Amino acid sequence: MKGLSWANFILGLWLIVAPFALHYRDITVAMWNNVIVGIVVAILAIYRALEKADMEPLHQQHSAH
Repeated sequence: MKGLSWANFILGLWLIVAPFALHYRDITVAMWNNVIVGIVVAILAIYRALEKADMEPLHQQHSAH
């Protein structure tokens, strides 16, 4: 699932760049919405992508009892 986190990171970066690449930066509300949401998505995605993978799957934890 880390691949999906990296994909979300790329999409978060696209949200930040889109207002400038698609020339709608003059629409202030839309531009700031994209930038803020893009930053949040990118931060959460990079956090998940770099998170340690040492957590056991949930079904293995319950079967150990």
